[in-house]
Amino acid sequence: TKIVWSHHVGGTLLRVGNNPVTPPVQRCFGLELAPDDGPTLVGQTNTSDFPTTVGALKTAAAGATDTDDGFVTHFNSDGAVVWSTLVGGSKFDSPENLTTFAVDSSGNTFFVGQTQSLDFPVSAEAFQKQNVSNDGYSGFLTKLNSTGSAVVYSTYLGAADTEPTRRTTEPFGVTV
Repeated sequence: TKIVWSHHVGGTLLRVGNNPVTPPVQRCFGLELAPDDGPTLVGQTNTSDFPTTVGALKTAAAGATDTDDGFVTHFNSDGAVVWSTLVGGSKFDSPENLTTFAVDSSGNTFFVGQTQSLDFPVSAEAFQKQNVSNDGYSGFLTKLNSTGSAVVYSTYLGAADTEPTRRTTEPFGVTV
């Protein structure tokens, strides 16, 4: 067995206000092969310089300090980045604890996660257009197009909790 290619994905600059003892965090929560045989990764980052590509859905970290964004990065089969985007609103957004995500036969990426953002990108036909959770955490389901440049479908998934806990609205997988 030999390594065909390897790639580091992530930024280096911690967002202002994050604990300076804590190193920049990039977590990959899943990898799927797309129809072009290139891997697609989903994860989260707390850096202000996560590498994105021209035309990506979200190219810069939004939000205040101590927030994370989700990311989706797609490579070709030779290890070159095809596209990379951040996903989220102005607060904490992450496919945290994501055990599965999916890439369909057209190369669209589906993933679930949790968000505190009131401005998470939802689509016009979203099942739930607002984050209504009392503790601010709501689940989400998002489908990105095959170039990472647009949301095809995205919705909040959650309810107004009587006993707030972020785990009550944290989805854990998607199958297409």
